[in-house]
Amino acid sequence: RLYYLLLGARRANDRAGMNETLEQLSKQYSKSPRRLDALYAVANSYLVENDYERYEPYYTACYQDFVDDPKAPECHWKVAWSHYLRRKSDASDLLKEQLKLFPASDDAPGALYFLGRLAEDADDLTSARAYYNEIVREYPNHYYMTVSRERLGNLPNAAFVGPTQANLFLKEIAFPSRARTRNFEPSPSTAQRLERARMLASAGLDEWAEVELRYAAQYEDQPHAVALELASMASRRDAPEQAIRFLKRYASDYLYLPVDSAPEQFWKLAFPLPFRMDLERYSKQQKLDPFFLAALIRQESEFDPKATNTRSSARGLTVNAIVAMSAGFTFCSLRNRMQASMTGCAPTPQANGL
Repeated sequence: RLYYLLLGARRANDRAGMNETLEQLSKQYSKSPRRLDALYAVANSYLVENDYERYEPYYTACYQDFVDDPKAPECHWKVAWSHYLRRKSDASDLLKEQLKLFPASDDAPGALYFLGRLAEDADDLTSARAYYNEIVREYPNHYYMTVSRERLGNLPNAAFVGPTQANLFLKEIAFPSRARTRNFEPSPSTAQRLERARMLASAGLDEWAEVELRYAAQYEDQPHAVALELASMASRRDAPEQAIRFLKRYASDYLYLPVDSAPEQFWKLAFPLPFRMDLERYSKQQKLDPFFLAALIRQESEFDPKATNTRSSARGLTVNAIVAMSAGFTFCSLRNRMQASMTGCAPTPQANGL
C-alpha cells in the first residue's frame, strides 16, 4: 500500500508526499523488495531532472541495502558514472568498486574503459593500456572494445616494465568466464530435436515446432544451436524482433563470442537489417550513419514496428531513445526532420522511426 501511495505521489509530482511515504516504508519494511522498488522509483524521478545531489543517496541505498538484487549493479553504476562525469576525486574508487562488487554486470566493460580514461588523464599510460587491453581481450563484441582499441592505437609504445597497479587490481577481480566459444554443430540428440521441429513447421504447426525448440533450448545441452534454429524460424516469418529475442534469451552470452566462432547466419540474425532500403535512403537524406541508426533501432525496439513507450505514447522503431535523447528532440519531431514529407505517427516502418 505504501509503495503505491508513493507512486501516486510521484505521478502527482508531490515530492514531499513521496519522500514522506518512502521514509515511512523504510522504517517499517527496511528489507522489503517494495522498499527497493520505491528507492529505485524515487531515484529515477530525480535522475530525469539531472539532480544528482538528490538521486545519489537513493541509488546508494539501493545497492548497499540490496546488494544481491539484480537492480544493485545498475544503481551502483548510476552513482559511479555521476562521479566520473563530474570528475570527483572518488570516481576511480567507485569504478573499481563497481568491478569488485559486480564483476559480471553489463557495466563492467564501461567501468574498465573509464578507469582507462582516468589513468590517461593522470598520465599513467601503462595502467590505461592495462585497462584497455582487458576490454579488447575479454569483451570482443562490445562497444567499449571498439573505442578501447582506438585508444590503444593512440597511446605511445612503451617498454614492458612489469605488472602495474592496474594489472594487480585486475587480478583481484573475480570476473566470470567471458570470452568463450560455443559448439554450433548439433549433437545427434539435438539434430533429432531440430529435425522434429522442422517437420512440424513444414506441416504448418509452427507453434508446436517452437515449443519443441524452446524446451530443448531451456533444458538440453546445446542452447546456442537451438536458439539459432528458433531465430531462423522467426526470420522466415518476417519477425526479426522475435529472432533477436530468441538469441538474447537462449544465447545470452553472444556478446562474448569471438565473431569467427559462430556461423555467419547467427550474426545476421542477431544484428539484422530489415527495412534496409528505407533506412539507407533516409539516412543519406539526413546525413546520418545508417549503421548507427540501425544500432539505435535494434537497441530500442529490436526492429519491432509495433513497439510502444507506454509513458510517452511514442510508437515505432526508435521509441525509447528518441524520447530520451538529451538534445531535446521528441520522437515525432526527429522523425519529421528525417521525413519532412510524412505526417502522423502511424506505427509502420515506412512512417515511423526511419
